[in-house]
Amino acid sequence: MSTDTNHRENRARVFVLGASNVVRGCGTLVSHLCNTIGPCQIHLAGGRGRSYGRETRFMGMEFIGHTDSTMWQAASQPSDIPSIAFLTDIGNDIAYGSPPDELLAWVTTVIERLSAHCDHFAISRLPTGSIARLGRFRFWLLKTFLFPGTPLQFSDIMNAVDSVNDGLEQLSHQYPITLVDPETRWYSPDIIHIKKRRYPAAWKSMMAPIVDFVGNGAGKTVHYARTQIVPRREFNVEREIELPCGSRVITH
Repeated sequence: MSTDTNHRENRARVFVLGASNVVRGCGTLVSHLCNTIGPCQIHLAGGRGRSYGRETRFMGMEFIGHTDSTMWQAASQPSDIPSIAFLTDIGNDIAYGSPPDELLAWVTTVIERLSAHCDHFAISRLPTGSIARLGRFRFWLLKTFLFPGTPLQFSDIMNAVDSVNDGLEQLSHQYPITLVDPETRWYSPDIIHIKKRRYPAAWKSMMAPIVDFVGNGAGKTVHYARTQIVPRREFNVEREIELPCGSRVITH
């Protein structure tokens, strides 16, 4: 696979790490970057239930953790264009039973590896408002069907969310990070997934710090569907797609 980062039309390299929302919203995410930055090289690492530091399985799909992603080889390639990063969907590991310190250690590893190559980060805090409105009964349903076997109670989740958000705040003082707050109204009743109609507004808000850092270079407005970005169901296969607008998407 070609990893040439100096493609003559690319204005930036963008590294995006997340889980289910990156998968479900990848069409609008890529469209937003192309419409604001212009042609760019977009590295996407997502997957339903994907962890920042452990191997996971969800509905028959297997994913390596972000700390073991093939993205690091791509990030280390020499580049003369700005490199920026967006991290989201950090809360899955809490549901898997990872203590906040372990999760923050994984996130720190990701940031450290990218900081050697990236000029600025946007990181979404865990959606405290959305999680708080879940309630104990819906929490039980969510735990039963999406994260069976986790011993955590609702109060444990809330305490862990607060601890992780506090840790992200500390990291923002050590690295070139802008923290962004997800809006409660974006989320569906399961409190994990952003509503599909809300993805354009969510990406615009959460990625504004890195888009502004690079500057606007947009041309013709484009709209890509999720299936144009991910021909198959998930991101568990590394592939490269060249888009008609001049952008390239590499999944990890």
